Amino acid sequence: MSVNWLIIISVASILQGTSRSDETAYAHRPGSIDTITCLEHPEQSYCLFRSSPDKNKAPLVVLLDPGGRGSLPLRMYQDLAKKYGYMLACSNNGRNGPPEIFHQALDAMIPDLITRFDPDTGKMVYCGFSGGGREAFLYSQLRHTAGVIACGSGISSFAGDEQLRLPFYIGIAGRKDMNYLEVTEAVERAAQLGTPSWIIAFDGGHSWPDTLTMRRAFDQVEIRWNEMGLIQLSDQVRRQIRRDICCQLDSMLSRGRYHEAISLRSRLMENPAFDREDPCWQEVLSRFPSQHELENAQRTWNKIRKKEKRYQDSVISAFHGIDLALYKQLDHVRPDSWWKSRGKQVRRAMGSEDFLIMESASRMNDFTRNNCMERGYFILDDPQGPEQAARYFRAWCSFDPDSPDAFYWLAIAFARDGLQQEAIDALEKAVSNGLEAEKIEATRAFENLRSDPRYRSLIIKTGQQ
Repeated sequence: MSVNWLIIISVASILQGTSRSDETAYAHRPGSIDTITCLEHPEQSYCLFRSSPDKNKAPLVVLLDPGGRGSLPLRMYQDLAKKYGYMLACSNNGRNGPPEIFHQALDAMIPDLITRFDPDTGKMVYCGFSGGGREAFLYSQLRHTAGVIACGSGISSFAGDEQLRLPFYIGIAGRKDMNYLEVTEAVERAAQLGTPSWIIAFDGGHSWPDTLTMRRAFDQVEIRWNEMGLIQLSDQVRRQIRRDICCQLDSMLSRGRYHEAISLRSRLMENPAFDREDPCWQEVLSRFPSQHELENAQRTWNKIRKKEKRYQDSVISAFHGIDLALYKQLDHVRPDSWWKSRGKQVRRAMGSEDFLIMESASRMNDFTRNNCMERGYFILDDPQGPEQAARYFRAWCSFDPDSPDAFYWLAIAFARDGLQQEAIDALEKAVSNGLEAEKIEATRAFENLRSDPRYRSLIIKTGQQ
């Protein structure tokens, strides 16, 4: 296990003291998003938002973005930070990749934050999106146990049950997010092990949640802190939170999302904010269908979930087949017919009038596309990467033949592998799918194609469209 970050904080405090002139550089800029360089680790920086310049032990929400976009989540949630009195911070260096990238960024950022801005470390939350959500969980185990809000991600498969005992675990996912099932299962797993848990679904895909959804997550944070004796919520606030949950339940019932309503009802009845005598709860409870209808709805949902998981397993098996072929150095790996068949099935299901089937198919589509992309991206810069990456990008093209991005990246892989004519063929397909000439001209990988007559003709033709 790595050195506890509290030790790092103590050493940093001794070394830098409290009289640094640049500590006060941000003291009179309330309400702004500042980019701050870590004093002891100048190669690391983070974005900070404080609604007040006072060192009043504000709760700290550490945000983890998978792309190192420090200001993005702060811009999205700064109004919520003002409402709740939270301090927000997000590293500009932490990003997807080996866990050490996030860990090094947070090991530098958090001691710097504590020394210079004095947040309340007893009221601290790690909140991450996608790969940042998984790292939020891992970092809370390695350094300092804190509540976790995981957006669009579940719990690492390497985590043992003893690692799931957190102050609370909140899972957020878009209904069309490829990781939707993963999030729901992570919340269920945490709840079974006695960790206070909550799940929030929103109408969207794989992205940071909207402010309303994050506000609901912060409400649950406040409920948990109140239960832990860290804050004291008024009866009025607790009542408002309960009524918002009842509104969510009412919406789920109205839209026929019974599997979500069942899950939320069970979470609510275990929640410290729950009041069985609340008139709002009684009204919503009366609107639930019969037990028989709910059981049928749950069986339907379980069938969809099992089918989706089988699909994911089949996709991973297909990639393992490609990996094995590459390991054996086979010259041609073109599972085009398999991917085309899968693509047709998924696109047909995405047009279904049944919203559960449509959303499931959307998740399958994103799961396949993102796996193709990531496998190609990760090896593209390796010495033998372009040739291997092209095979994954070909799979992406076969599955998603109308995508300009799929053929764009296939062209990049071909160009880096010195296959100029194949690269131009892929670019022609990308252009016919809507790729713009400006993006092609700005791509350095195509430098060796610039003098080719076919390339120049393609650029001219694209510019005239």
